[in-house]
Amino acid sequence: MRLKDMKINQRLILGFAIPVVLSVILLVIALTTTFSIRSQYEELLDHEVQLELQIMNCRVQTNTAARFARDMALDTEKANYTSNQTQLNAALDELTESQNYVAEHYTLGDGKEDSYLAVVTAWENIIPQILNAVEANDFDQAKSILVNECTPALNEVRDSAISLNEAIDDSITEVRTAQAQSVTRMLILMALLLVFLILVIVFATRLIHSILVPLRETKTVLEDMRDGDMSHQITYEAKDEFGDMADALRSTQKMLGSAFDEITRI
Repeated sequence: MRLKDMKINQRLILGFAIPVVLSVILLVIALTTTFSIRSQYEELLDHEVQLELQIMNCRVQTNTAARFARDMALDTEKANYTSNQTQLNAALDELTESQNYVAEHYTLGDGKEDSYLAVVTAWENIIPQILNAVEANDFDQAKSILVNECTPALNEVRDSAISLNEAIDDSITEVRTAQAQSVTRMLILMALLLVFLILVIVFATRLIHSILVPLRETKTVLEDMRDGDMSHQITYEAKDEFGDMADALRSTQKMLGSAFDEITRI
């Protein structure tokens, strides 16, 4: 349908429907983007939490393995040698799995995971020395390695793990801040769009009403005049073009009314 074939109310509704529809589309896009940002943040947060859990598990397993190595060094009778060795190997295996997870999933790019894994590996290399000494029944040597090498290396593992966790926490804080700012901006945008949408609807309603009311009244009066009824007076008054048209129509009604009266008297 061509624009000139449409009624005035249809033209007005169409003209205001376009910005309303665009506003609704923008509002939906902003809302979708907000949920997307939230989803990405939750996914990243879950990733970082899992990474911290694996680092914590590394610390737990290093402490567990160190405890069993200590027990083996102190068990001069080797009464629990087999049991301690089995549990030591199990702890080392689980430690390896956690190390592999950290190496694969740490993505901050600051190199701290390499330093951490190197420290853990250095500590792991001390364990066979303790076991070799125990195997040789050189328990004094085993205790010496435990105190002078294993314990300091274990402390380095702890300090490196703390540094790695702090880097992850800083990353989470930065992401949380950026996400909060993005969501805030989107909420502000959605609020502005919503206000704009309401204002457009209110303004459009009032404007359409202000145009259609005088047009309908004028149409009714003209139709009555066409049928010879001059009694229906137009009541619309304003200082706009419709008001001028109403004044001109009232003047025309008076002139035609006077002419009809003259004709009637004759």
